[in-house]
Amino acid sequence: AEPLGRDVLANLEKSLKQSEAGKAAKTLKITNKVNPAILGGLVVDLGEKTIDLSVSNRVNKLNGLLQESV
Repeated sequence: AEPLGRDVLANLEKSLKQSEAGKAAKTLKITNKVNPAILGGLVVDLGEKTIDLSVSNRVNKLNGLLQESV
């Protein structure tokens, strides 16, 4: 696990500022934390909203779908 690079952070900040939630916010603070438990990807918290693009979230969803089908 390693922090996001500067170029990725810059692109993320640009995208967030262009989003509806980013435009509604007075300020935008980006914190680059490393969490090895998510196995890869990223999790973005925007006030009360969370965008979970982590590998662990996808694996959990797939496991749930497999258990439902059995």
